[in-house]
Amino acid sequence: MLRYKAEEAGAEFLEAKTRELKPSQRCPDCGAVRKKTLAERHHDCDCGCRLGRDEAAALVLLRWGLVESRRRQNAETINPAGTVGDQAAA
Repeated sequence: MLRYKAEEAGAEFLEAKTRELKPSQRCPDCGAVRKKTLAERHHDCDCGCRLGRDEAAALVLLRWGLVESRRRQNAETINPAGTVGDQAAA
C-alpha cells in the first residue's frame, strides 16, 4: 500500500533491505554493527554516539535512503557513452 500511495503522489518509494542493513544494530555515526538484545533500548557506541535505539535506527535508514536516492538519480543521468550529465555535450 505504501508503494501505491507514493506512486499516486508522484513520490519516490525506496525499500530498504533491513536484514542486510541492520538499522537497529548499526551506529548512525560510524557505521559499526553491534548485536543488541530487544531489551536494550539505547544505542551506545564506542565512537561516542548515544541515542535511543529507535532514533539511531531512523537515522541509519534516513541516511541510507538519501544515498540510495542520489545513487539512482546519478544512474539515470548516465548516457550510453558512459559520460554523466552535461559532460556528454562537451
